[in-house]
Amino acid sequence: MIGCGIVVVTGVIAIGLYIALARAPLGRVYARRLGSPLLALGAPVLGVGVIWLMTAALSGDIISTSDVGPHDITFGLFGSVLGTMFTGLLIILLFVAAALVCAAVLVAAVLFTLAALVVGLNSTFRTGDVHELLPALLSPLLVWSLFGFQLFDGPDVAAPPEVLYTFMLGGPLSITVLSLWELRQLRTRYSITLGSLLGR
Repeated sequence: MIGCGIVVVTGVIAIGLYIALARAPLGRVYARRLGSPLLALGAPVLGVGVIWLMTAALSGDIISTSDVGPHDITFGLFGSVLGTMFTGLLIILLFVAAALVCAAVLVAAVLFTLAALVVGLNSTFRTGDVHELLPALLSPLLVWSLFGFQLFDGPDVAAPPEVLYTFMLGGPLSITVLSLWELRQLRTRYSITLGSLLGR
């Protein structure tokens, strides 16, 4: 969750800066390309909303059997005792069916949200759709920010500092090297540079 928050904040700031600093026609082009990142950002939010709604429905916070009451939905076709029994049985069956549907939607929403978060983090919430350089520029910032949080959060395992910091540095260093390599590949193969990003 911290990683997603960092990506969202840095992505919004970085994309906003790039749109503001880009020369006249490019700023509008980048602004029109914000649809994919916004969809990638909205998918986990939608998933969390559905999870909350289904959890509230299953816990009886939205509607419960006591809210329905002993209404005779058979319109008096049966006797009053038989109609009340039929109504009670029908209400119970409806609540069981609704609970099964809510449980299925809850499981699907949890899986969808997890997948959306993993895909969003891996693609830095599709910022590459705005410009090809953005994922390579944002990824190191993300992993070094997470490294900073790990330093202040305390170690998860009891290990000597040499071992602990070596493993903690592995991720940020490898992502930074990969990002630099990607920036180099974009520059040498496709002539995409920071200057071309800003239209300069």
